[in-house]
Amino acid sequence: MMPPILRLGVRVGALCTLLTSSAGCRPESSALPPLPPKVDALTKPQPGEVRPLREAIVTWTAGVRGEVEACGCPTVPYGGLDRRARLLTALRRLDVPVFTLDAGDMLVKGTMARGDAERRERATVMLDLMRGLSLDAWAPSSADRVPGGPDLLQGTGAISATWPGFSGAVVLERGGFRLGVAGVAGGGEGDAVAAVSRAIKAAEGVQPADLWVLLANADRATQLRLARGLPGLGAILGEHDLEGGPVPVLGVPDRGRYVGILHVALGSAPGPLRVEEEGPLTHLAAQRLRVALSSDADWEGQQRLPSLRERVAGEGSGFNLAYVERRPLGSDLDGASVLDDRLARLRVDSTRAAQSRADTRPSGYVSGAACVRCHSDFFAAWSYSPHAQAFGSLIERKATTNPECLPCHTTGYGQPGGFGEPTTDNLSRFKAVQCEGCHGPLAGHPDTMGGGAAHRAPVEATCLECHDEANSPQFDYPRYLRGVSCVQVRLAREESTVPPTLK
Repeated sequence: MMPPILRLGVRVGALCTLLTSSAGCRPESSALPPLPPKVDALTKPQPGEVRPLREAIVTWTAGVRGEVEACGCPTVPYGGLDRRARLLTALRRLDVPVFTLDAGDMLVKGTMARGDAERRERATVMLDLMRGLSLDAWAPSSADRVPGGPDLLQGTGAISATWPGFSGAVVLERGGFRLGVAGVAGGGEGDAVAAVSRAIKAAEGVQPADLWVLLANADRATQLRLARGLPGLGAILGEHDLEGGPVPVLGVPDRGRYVGILHVALGSAPGPLRVEEEGPLTHLAAQRLRVALSSDADWEGQQRLPSLRERVAGEGSGFNLAYVERRPLGSDLDGASVLDDRLARLRVDSTRAAQSRADTRPSGYVSGAACVRCHSDFFAAWSYSPHAQAFGSLIERKATTNPECLPCHTTGYGQPGGFGEPTTDNLSRFKAVQCEGCHGPLAGHPDTMGGGAAHRAPVEATCLECHDEANSPQFDYPRYLRGVSCVQVRLAREESTVPPTLK
């Protein structure tokens, strides 16, 4: 009989063999793997150098693209510089310094600025409106560099580390808070990381900042390189949220429909912000915004602010915290604003300019009344189409005299012979999107040999002048094209000429 100690060894060996074959373990693994470290030890951030609490609110927009009025689309009816002005005015009444920034693509709107002269005119208007908003700094993009007009951008707060002729960074001071702002645009000269680093170093040599933010009008890959290569930044502000770097990359929707609001509470040395989703700072930010936007004096809300601030100071000691809001500019912000006089002047000047261009000779537009003489079937189908009803939506919104809306709801707005001022005569001839809205001006057609115009076939770019991302977010060119009245008539004609045997 086998001694007991040997029998025990055999049983242990058999057990190991069984585990090895069934669970994939190695016979040579004689020790259990170590337990993983506690999750708290890995994820709980450690405080850095403790400094007195400093607070600020940084607002920013991106990709406004010359939009002045609220978006007219039914899905996201937000925006408008007047609403933005009212929001900023309310925030500036708070007990914390407010900075106003823009990340570029700010100046030019496609339907309002087709040529170089009109682009420059639109840029001038937008810069005047930005002065009314007290814009502190912005990073111009290539689209903002209006042909023949770089002088327009001087003295407007424009900064860019990658475009020659601009300061790359600036330190703004308000209420004892020093905010460093750098700018960068895609398509500029040299390495963006190196250029921004040099610009920040030069600005810091004059005045150190409590926090550095970068206004980035660049592609996603460039923004991620900046986030990884500039670890001293607090945040990168632009049009898109991105993950993948130590520095948070924060975005805000385009066309001026939203304003990004960065609530900052600094309790440490400059460095990347820790963006909070829930905590004392989120409650303080929400309460401040309620107080700011309250129609009456919110005494109870104001009394809660000091205790909330104490909680932020206590729990945020040694950290640089931030809470991010994307505030929609909705109808709750309607009312008088500091831009009212400027906007009223813009409407008058724009209407006069449109009429002046419409009076230019030779005139190119003749209206759909001329087309119906030869194309009655096309005209009849058009009469029941959404294009024919386009002016009706302006009547519903009481925007029939608004020059920001008229280009897409009339024919030939501001073009020789087209729609100018909203007079009875102009409305009777050119309201709605008529034939020439898609096919171009047709004066003298069909006598092309005698100098008359030939109709153009509409392409996707023609449609996108109005069916852009802001005003027609569901636009799909092939699908929309099939629904156009002219196309339906043409398809019906082709169908009727196909022999029955081939159908």
